[in-house]
Amino acid sequence: MEKLKKVILQLSNEKYHFVEKTFISTHSSKFLTLLRYYRNKDTGDLFDLLECSENALYVLKSRLYDKIQKHLLEFSSSQKFSEGIKPISLDEYLVLYPRDTAIAMLHELEKEYLKKSDFVNLINLYSVLKKAYHYSDKYYSYTQLFNKYVAYAISLEKANDVLLTFNRTLSNYYFSDSLDDIEKLILLKDEIKNISFLNQSHNIELIYNIVLIQLSLFANVELHDEEAVEDLLRSSQDILKKYIQDPQTIKFEKVFDFLKFEYYQSTNQQKKMLVYYDKMNENCEKWLLNNSYCLAYKFLLSKLQFIQQSKDHIDRDEAFQYDFYDFYSIVTIKFYQSVKKYYSGQIKEAITILNKILDDSSFVNFSHMEFEIKLTLAFFYIKKKEYELAGNLLKNLYRKVSGEGYKNYTNVKAAIKFLNLLLEEKNNKSYFEKLESLLEQFNYHNFSGRKVLTHLQYDLSLSVNKK
Repeated sequence: MEKLKKVILQLSNEKYHFVEKTFISTHSSKFLTLLRYYRNKDTGDLFDLLECSENALYVLKSRLYDKIQKHLLEFSSSQKFSEGIKPISLDEYLVLYPRDTAIAMLHELEKEYLKKSDFVNLINLYSVLKKAYHYSDKYYSYTQLFNKYVAYAISLEKANDVLLTFNRTLSNYYFSDSLDDIEKLILLKDEIKNISFLNQSHNIELIYNIVLIQLSLFANVELHDEEAVEDLLRSSQDILKKYIQDPQTIKFEKVFDFLKFEYYQSTNQQKKMLVYYDKMNENCEKWLLNNSYCLAYKFLLSKLQFIQQSKDHIDRDEAFQYDFYDFYSIVTIKFYQSVKKYYSGQIKEAITILNKILDDSSFVNFSHMEFEIKLTLAFFYIKKKEYELAGNLLKNLYRKVSGEGYKNYTNVKAAIKFLNLLLEEKNNKSYFEKLESLLEQFNYHNFSGRKVLTHLQYDLSLSVNKK
């Protein structure tokens, strides 16, 4: 291995002693012997000196070359933190080190970047290696590698951009229940699919899986040509395990914990759901910062469903961190806080928060969330025995939902009928029978459409079971 000799002889005294001390400290006697043999230009018989076969010597040389690469990078890194030492760029390796030494160090960096799928640094690295091999037949190979990772970086950035647009459109749909948004979501899904087909990579596959799972869970879109949600979750988990050192992959780990929680809650798999509920709660206050990757605020709405009976964390103060430009998260946080106040018996405070949401925000284009907030507010008024305010709110709400464009809101109409009957507050058998019948109608329509009042389902049932 002629290049091993060259690298060892080209080492400065400082670097050589650094590598030598490393082998001494780790009791790597054979590596140390071979290092000194080439450094001192010994002419003795290596086989006798090392007491090994020809094959064993070849392996030893190869491993020594790899270790020298690694230790040179360790030396370089340690120098960056020394006082007065400025970190160098990869380009400078070619002019600050002998060429064989520089190439050895660059190849060690290549192994590190490939292990982490660090495509940004790989682009820079292959740009430098192109220069290092400019007069060699390897120049073409490194040019191809450079082009490959540039194309990958552009594709991944495009996929991330589409995911951003998808999540914003999904948020808009979740508040508006607009069929126009559904059409846009499907177009964005197709765009991600094309990117994934043209540039196959594990990170783009994860993004595509996130899109598919969210379409199924949060928009009720049937994807006949795609895998089932549980299969998508399983294959995504396999990718996360395989690329555990890839920062572009690891950032999605919590996203898939969230999607598993939502899936297991929607399929009523309580034991599995509890596992991911606990995982999500560990970092709940920072969770909303993941709004670029998924419908993050949905967890708060799902959490309300979970805690309405268990009363888990009702009195816990939660200071959420969130994107101040994200209207959807801001409204959801306030709604969540209001319902939690109600759960803890602070109905007056809950009412105040909901009224402030309606005063501060326009819901002209967000009918679904407007209905959710106003139905909840009407129920709170009833519980507070402020029947006139509840009645007026329900009248206005019924007038709106009876207009053109609201044919799909039979569940809202059924909820209004049920709440209007609660206003009567009678205490006889026929009254509770009628109340029970209206609740059954509401539950039937609520099951088949975009659900409302899931966070009050337990309390609505209690209203009927007083009989």
